[in-house]
Amino acid sequence: MDNRLSRIEEYIEKMMSTVTSLVQEQSAKHGTSPSSRSPNQDNRYSDYSPRRNYGAVVGEGITLVTGDIPDRVIIIMNALIVTSKVIISKTVQTFMYKKQEDSQYRKSQTSQQVSFDENNKDNSHESEGVVSGISTVRSLGSAKLFRVEVYIAGKKVLALVDSGSEVTILKDKIFDTLEPKPYVIRETTMYGAGTNMTMPCRLTSPIKFKIGDIQFNQQLYVAPVSCDMILGCDFIMHNKSCHEY
Repeated sequence: MDNRLSRIEEYIEKMMSTVTSLVQEQSAKHGTSPSSRSPNQDNRYSDYSPRRNYGAVVGEGITLVTGDIPDRVIIIMNALIVTSKVIISKTVQTFMYKKQEDSQYRKSQTSQQVSFDENNKDNSHESEGVVSGISTVRSLGSAKLFRVEVYIAGKKVLALVDSGSEVTILKDKIFDTLEPKPYVIRETTMYGAGTNMTMPCRLTSPIKFKIGDIQFNQQLYVAPVSCDMILGCDFIMHNKSCHEY
Protein backbone atom coordinates (compact mmCIF):
# COMPACT_ATOMS: atom_id res chain seq x y z
CA MET A 1 0.00 0.00 0.00
CA ASP A 2 2.75 2.49 0.99
CA ASN A 3 4.78 1.60 -2.12
CA ARG A 4 1.77 2.19 -4.35
CA LEU A 5 1.10 5.62 -2.85
CA SER A 6 4.81 6.48 -3.17
CA ARG A 7 4.74 5.64 -6.88
CA ILE A 8 1.62 7.78 -7.34
CA GLU A 9 3.26 10.69 -5.53
CA GLU A 10 6.41 10.36 -7.69
CA TYR A 11 4.29 10.37 -10.85
CA ILE A 12 2.38 13.46 -9.68
CA GLU A 13 5.65 15.21 -8.79
CA LYS A 14 6.94 14.59 -12.33
CA MET A 15 3.74 15.98 -13.85
CA MET A 16 3.82 19.03 -11.57
CA SER A 17 7.49 19.60 -12.42
CA THR A 18 6.57 19.68 -16.11
CA VAL A 19 3.81 22.20 -15.42
CA THR A 20 6.23 24.29 -13.33
CA SER A 21 8.59 24.52 -16.29
CA LEU A 22 5.68 25.57 -18.47
CA VAL A 23 4.71 28.27 -15.95
CA GLN A 24 8.25 29.64 -15.92
CA GLU A 25 8.36 29.73 -19.72
CA GLN A 26 5.02 31.53 -19.91
CA SER A 27 6.07 33.96 -17.20
CA ALA A 28 9.32 34.75 -19.03
CA LYS A 29 7.38 35.51 -22.22
CA HIS A 30 5.03 37.89 -20.40
CA GLY A 31 7.77 39.42 -18.25
CA THR A 32 6.13 38.25 -15.01
CA SER A 33 6.61 35.51 -12.45
CA PRO A 34 4.19 33.78 -10.06
CA SER A 35 5.94 35.48 -7.17
CA SER A 36 5.66 39.03 -8.58
CA ARG A 37 2.42 39.95 -6.85
CA SER A 38 3.53 43.30 -5.35
CA PRO A 39 5.86 46.04 -6.54
CA ASN A 40 7.48 45.94 -3.10
CA GLN A 41 8.05 42.18 -3.25
CA ASP A 42 11.51 40.75 -3.89
CA ASN A 43 11.45 39.30 -7.43
CA ARG A 44 14.92 37.83 -7.45
CA TYR A 45 13.50 34.31 -7.09
CA SER A 46 11.13 32.99 -9.73
CA ASP A 47 11.10 29.37 -8.64
CA TYR A 48 7.57 28.03 -8.36
CA SER A 49 6.90 25.15 -5.99
CA PRO A 50 3.83 22.97 -6.70
CA ARG A 51 3.47 22.46 -2.95
CA ARG A 52 3.10 26.23 -2.29
CA ASN A 53 -0.45 27.46 -1.69
CA TYR A 54 -1.37 29.93 -4.43
CA GLY A 55 -5.13 29.68 -3.98
CA ALA A 56 -7.98 28.75 -1.68
CA VAL A 57 -9.00 25.34 -0.36
CA VAL A 58 -12.19 23.98 -1.90
CA GLY A 59 -13.85 20.69 -1.04
CA GLU A 60 -12.03 18.09 1.04
CA GLY A 61 -8.37 19.06 1.12
CA ILE A 62 -8.19 20.10 -2.55
CA THR A 63 -6.20 23.30 -3.14
CA LEU A 64 -6.76 24.94 -6.51
CA VAL A 65 -4.16 27.22 -8.11
CA THR A 66 -5.01 30.85 -8.92
CA GLY A 67 -3.03 34.02 -9.44
CA ASP A 68 -0.97 35.63 -12.18
CA ILE A 69 -0.61 32.48 -14.25
CA PRO A 70 -1.99 31.93 -17.79
CA ASP A 71 -5.49 30.40 -17.76
CA ARG A 72 -4.43 27.30 -19.71
CA VAL A 73 -1.73 26.51 -17.16
CA ILE A 74 -4.13 27.06 -14.24
CA ILE A 75 -6.60 24.58 -15.77
CA ILE A 76 -3.88 21.95 -16.24
CA MET A 77 -2.53 22.35 -12.71
CA ASN A 78 -5.97 22.25 -11.10
CA ALA A 79 -6.83 19.13 -13.09
CA LEU A 80 -3.61 17.46 -11.90
CA ILE A 81 -4.27 18.33 -8.26
CA VAL A 82 -7.86 17.06 -8.32
CA THR A 83 -6.85 13.91 -10.24
CA SER A 84 -4.10 13.11 -7.74
CA LYS A 85 -6.54 13.39 -4.83
CA VAL A 86 -9.03 11.09 -6.58
CA ILE A 87 -6.34 8.50 -7.42
CA ILE A 88 -5.05 8.35 -3.85
CA SER A 89 -8.61 8.22 -2.44
CA LYS A 90 -9.64 5.35 -4.73
CA THR A 91 -6.41 3.46 -4.01
CA VAL A 92 -7.05 3.67 -0.27
CA GLN A 93 -10.70 2.62 -0.72
CA THR A 94 -9.71 -0.41 -2.82
CA PHE A 95 -7.11 -1.47 -0.25
CA MET A 96 -9.58 -1.15 2.66
CA TYR A 97 -12.30 -3.06 0.77
CA LYS A 98 -9.92 -5.93 -0.03
CA LYS A 99 -8.74 -6.01 3.59
CA GLN A 100 -12.38 -6.21 4.78
CA GLU A 101 -13.13 -9.05 2.32
CA ASP A 102 -10.09 -11.03 3.54
CA SER A 103 -11.20 -10.56 7.16
CA GLN A 104 -14.73 -11.79 6.39
CA TYR A 105 -13.34 -14.82 4.52
CA ARG A 106 -11.12 -15.78 7.48
CA LYS A 107 -14.10 -15.51 9.85
CA SER A 108 -16.18 -17.71 7.51
CA GLN A 109 -13.45 -20.36 7.33
CA THR A 110 -13.04 -20.38 11.12
CA SER A 111 -16.79 -20.78 11.72
CA GLN A 112 -16.89 -23.95 9.58
CA GLN A 113 -14.08 -25.78 11.40
CA VAL A 114 -15.17 -28.86 13.37
CA SER A 115 -13.11 -30.56 16.08
CA PHE A 116 -13.63 -33.28 18.66
CA ASP A 117 -12.23 -33.64 22.15
CA GLU A 118 -11.49 -36.79 24.09
CA ASN A 119 -15.05 -36.89 25.48
CA ASN A 120 -16.52 -36.92 21.95
CA LYS A 121 -18.13 -33.52 22.46
CA ASP A 122 -17.96 -31.04 19.61
CA ASN A 123 -16.21 -27.78 20.50
CA SER A 124 -18.87 -25.43 19.11
CA HIS A 125 -22.56 -24.69 19.29
CA GLU A 126 -24.66 -27.55 17.94
CA SER A 127 -28.18 -28.86 17.55
CA GLU A 128 -29.05 -32.54 17.67
CA GLY A 129 -32.06 -34.58 16.57
CA VAL A 130 -32.83 -38.29 16.58
CA VAL A 131 -33.89 -39.41 13.13
CA SER A 132 -34.78 -43.06 13.51
CA GLY A 133 -33.54 -44.24 16.89
CA ILE A 134 -30.26 -45.49 15.48
CA SER A 135 -29.00 -42.36 13.76
CA THR A 136 -28.38 -38.79 14.85
CA VAL A 137 -27.88 -35.69 12.76
CA ARG A 138 -25.92 -32.84 14.33
CA SER A 139 -25.66 -29.36 12.87
CA LEU A 140 -22.61 -27.14 13.42
CA GLY A 141 -23.27 -23.95 11.51
CA SER A 142 -23.58 -24.98 7.86
CA ALA A 143 -21.96 -28.40 8.46
CA LYS A 144 -24.08 -31.53 8.96
CA LEU A 145 -22.69 -34.53 10.84
CA PHE A 146 -24.35 -37.92 10.49
CA ARG A 147 -23.66 -40.40 13.28
CA VAL A 148 -24.97 -43.88 13.99
CA GLU A 149 -24.94 -46.32 16.88
CA VAL A 150 -22.73 -49.30 16.12
CA TYR A 151 -22.60 -52.57 18.09
CA ILE A 152 -19.23 -54.27 17.87
CA ALA A 153 -18.30 -57.30 20.00
CA GLY A 154 -21.20 -56.52 22.33
CA LYS A 155 -20.16 -52.88 22.84
CA LYS A 156 -22.14 -49.87 21.68
CA VAL A 157 -20.11 -47.07 20.10
CA LEU A 158 -21.11 -43.87 18.36
CA ALA A 159 -19.68 -43.80 14.83
CA LEU A 160 -19.24 -40.70 12.70
CA VAL A 161 -20.02 -41.12 9.00
CA ASP A 162 -17.20 -39.19 7.33
CA SER A 163 -16.72 -39.27 3.56
CA GLY A 164 -13.53 -37.27 4.07
CA SER A 165 -11.84 -40.31 5.62
CA GLU A 166 -10.57 -42.89 3.13
CA VAL A 167 -10.82 -45.80 5.58
CA THR A 168 -12.95 -46.95 8.51
CA ILE A 169 -11.22 -46.37 11.84
CA LEU A 170 -11.88 -47.69 15.34
CA LYS A 171 -10.50 -45.84 18.35
CA ASP A 172 -7.53 -47.70 19.85
CA LYS A 173 -8.85 -47.50 23.44
CA ILE A 174 -12.10 -49.18 22.40
CA PHE A 175 -10.31 -51.82 20.33
CA ASP A 176 -8.15 -52.80 23.32
CA THR A 177 -11.29 -53.60 25.37
CA LEU A 178 -12.88 -55.91 22.79
CA GLU A 179 -13.31 -59.57 23.68
CA PRO A 180 -12.32 -61.77 22.00
CA LYS A 181 -9.46 -59.69 20.67
CA PRO A 182 -9.64 -59.27 16.86
CA TYR A 183 -6.59 -60.39 14.91
CA VAL A 184 -4.14 -57.65 13.87
CA ILE A 185 -2.69 -58.20 10.40
CA ARG A 186 0.00 -55.54 10.53
CA GLU A 187 1.07 -52.29 12.08
CA THR A 188 1.58 -49.28 9.85
CA THR A 189 1.42 -45.47 9.74
CA MET A 190 -1.60 -43.39 8.81
CA TYR A 191 -1.15 -40.07 7.02
CA GLY A 192 -3.52 -37.14 7.53
CA ALA A 193 -4.50 -34.35 5.15
CA GLY A 194 -2.20 -31.75 6.73
CA THR A 195 1.56 -31.44 6.54
CA ASN A 196 3.44 -33.89 8.81
CA MET A 197 0.16 -35.31 10.15
CA THR A 198 0.89 -38.97 10.90
CA MET A 199 -0.24 -41.47 13.52
CA PRO A 200 0.53 -45.12 14.21
CA CYS A 201 -2.25 -47.54 13.32
CA ARG A 202 -3.05 -51.24 13.09
CA LEU A 203 -4.95 -53.07 10.36
CA THR A 204 -7.26 -55.83 11.58
CA SER A 205 -8.80 -58.83 9.95
CA PRO A 206 -12.50 -58.37 9.03
CA ILE A 207 -14.59 -57.62 12.14
CA LYS A 208 -18.34 -58.08 12.40
CA PHE A 209 -20.46 -55.20 13.67
CA LYS A 210 -24.12 -54.18 13.45
CA ILE A 211 -25.95 -50.96 12.66
CA GLY A 212 -29.56 -51.48 13.66
CA ASP A 213 -30.55 -54.92 12.39
CA ILE A 214 -28.01 -55.00 9.57
CA GLN A 215 -24.72 -56.82 10.09
CA PHE A 216 -21.47 -55.85 8.37
CA ASN A 217 -18.09 -57.54 8.07
CA GLN A 218 -15.29 -55.04 7.51
CA GLN A 219 -11.56 -54.62 7.92
CA LEU A 220 -10.84 -51.82 10.39
CA TYR A 221 -7.93 -49.52 11.05
CA VAL A 222 -7.16 -48.94 14.72
CA ALA A 223 -5.75 -45.51 15.57
CA PRO A 224 -5.75 -42.94 18.42
CA VAL A 225 -8.59 -40.84 16.98
CA SER A 226 -10.94 -38.77 19.14
CA CYS A 227 -14.19 -40.32 17.85
CA ASP A 228 -15.27 -43.80 18.97
CA MET A 229 -15.41 -44.89 15.34
CA ILE A 230 -15.28 -43.33 11.87
CA LEU A 231 -17.14 -44.93 8.97
CA GLY A 232 -15.03 -43.85 6.00
CA CYS A 233 -15.27 -43.97 2.21
CA ASP A 234 -14.31 -47.65 2.03
CA PHE A 235 -17.40 -48.56 4.08
CA ILE A 236 -19.70 -46.13 2.24
CA MET A 237 -18.63 -47.23 -1.25
CA HIS A 238 -18.54 -50.95 -0.43
CA ASN A 239 -22.13 -50.80 0.80
CA LYS A 240 -23.22 -48.37 -1.95
CA SER A 241 -24.58 -45.95 0.62
CA CYS A 242 -25.73 -42.44 -0.20
CA HIS A 243 -26.90 -40.12 2.56
CA GLU A 244 -28.87 -36.94 1.99
CA TYR A 245 -29.18 -34.46 4.83
